[in-house]
Formats: sequence, C-alpha cells, structure tokens
Amino acid sequence: ADLPKEMIKNYQAFNLSVIKIKNTSHEDTKFDIFERLNKGSAKLTEQEIRNCLYRGTLNTAIKRLVEEPRFKKIFNFPEKPVVRMEDAGFVVAYLCLQDVGGRIRGEPKATINRYMAKNKMISEDEIKQLFNGFMSVSETIFTLFGEHSFRKYHGLVEAPVDGKSIRSQKSYWDPKINTAIAHTMMYAVSHFTRHQITINAEVIREKILDLMTIDRDFVNSLLMQTTAEKHMTLRIE
Repeated sequence: ADLPKEMIKNYQAFNLSVIKIKNTSHEDTKFDIFERLNKGSAKLTEQEIRNCLYRGTLNTAIKRLVEEPRFKKIFNFPEKPVVRMEDAGFVVAYLCLQDVGGRIRGEPKATINRYMAKNKMISEDEIKQLFNGFMSVSETIFTLFGEHSFRKYHGLVEAPVDGKSIRSQKSYWDPKINTAIAHTMMYAVSHFTRHQITINAEVIREKILDLMTIDRDFVNSLLMQTTAEKHMTLRIE
C-alpha cells in the first residue's frame, strides 16, 4: 500500500514465466535445469546434483560404502578432494559401466544419470549384490598393485605422444587415482575369478605396466577425451 501507484501497476502487469518440472519429466531435462540454476559461488559437482535428484536406496548405500574402512584403504581418496563427492561419483560411474556392458554410448553424464534414475529405489539384496561385485574386483586389483592400485605408472621411457617419446630420470606412480585406468582395470578383471587373476598375477601386472607405458594407443586414450566411447572401448579391449 505504501508503494507508488505506478510501481503497483507495473508489478500487477508483470508476466512471470514458470517452468513446471514433473516426476515424469525427462531425466536429462531435470539435470540440465538443475545445472543451469546452479551458478552460485560454490557450484555443485555432477555427483552432488545426482545426490539431490536421485535420492533413494542406492544413493544412500553408495554414501555409506565410501565411508567404510575397507573402501578407504583400497582407494585412498583424499580426505578433502578437489572434486566433492568424487568417491561416490567413481562408484556410480563403474556400476553404470557394468550395467551397459562396458560400452557407454553418447554423453557419459546422461548415461550415468539414467542409470541412477532407473536404479534409485532398488532392493537391499540388489545393492548387496552390486557392492559385493564392486569390492571383490577392487580387492583383486589391490592384490596386484597395493597402494598404487588405480594409479598411472610412468616408466623411464614411455610411448610417443605427438611423435615424441617421454623420458624420465626415474619411474614413478601418480598419487591420484586415474578414473580411466581404474574403471578399465575393474571392468576387465570382473570377467575373471580371483583365483585366475592370482595365479597369473606376475604376468598380468607386467602386461598392465606395458599398457600404461609403451602402448601408444592406450596411452593416448588416457590423454584425449577419456570418456569418449572409442577410447573407452580401446582400453577395455
């Protein structure tokens, strides 16, 4: 009542556009709109958005899994990661990779979103089966590489990149998990029993180190669009 009449008139005549998002709206649409609105000073990561959109039994269980001592020992994600919820996002991406048979077609983000939407309310028994498979594969790889599991190894001489060989004074392992390497290893190992891996551990370990250092196609697939379908297929094969 205290506002000028002209201002009240303008306010009453203003058209306010509203977009209504329903439960039946396409998952990609909901995620994209959430991303567009998410332009504050602390921008949410993709997994943080999924944590909001796909609340349910699977999302809750994943958050519990990444807090378990066994998980922390094997993966050793930093306590204060650069990418928030990086550990949960890592788990979701691998479960999705398994679900689509190792071939994520199109945009990985959209494929992972659809996986979470489809499975957000799965049963406890289904979750237990997924997590048992995830941890079994992870522990098998841990027996091969220990604290260096899921990291990139750099040899004294590595495959040429842009026509030039990379030479180092000493070999070393990256301290941070390489998601492309980790998911490739895990998916490949999931097709064998732990016994099959264990009895051939030395040969498998050497083959993997060769892939990470002297196989030019494999090394290049780690450097260029790591989530592109052709590069993911090359690494798995």
